[in-house]
Amino acid sequence: MFNLFKGGNVITVLAIGAGAALLAPVVFGIAGGVLRPVTKAAIRGGLIAYDKIRESGAEAMETLEDLAAEVKSEVAAEAKQA
Repeated sequence: MFNLFKGGNVITVLAIGAGAALLAPVVFGIAGGVLRPVTKAAIRGGLIAYDKIRESGAEAMETLEDLAAEVKSEVAAEAKQA
């Protein structure tokens, strides 16, 4: 492989750059047509997972709050008896 900074041909580098610039829209257009549905599916899956995790976290927090209220009630009842 050549290196422009170590004696590479400037014309060759320019030709490769121009070819890449001309082919990029075609390659990205084809890849975009395939990758768009895959990307949308990944985003959809991430959003569903986020909602499930958020829901599970809310349920866990509610359970902890209920337990804490129950313990406070028991401690208050024990304090009245003592």
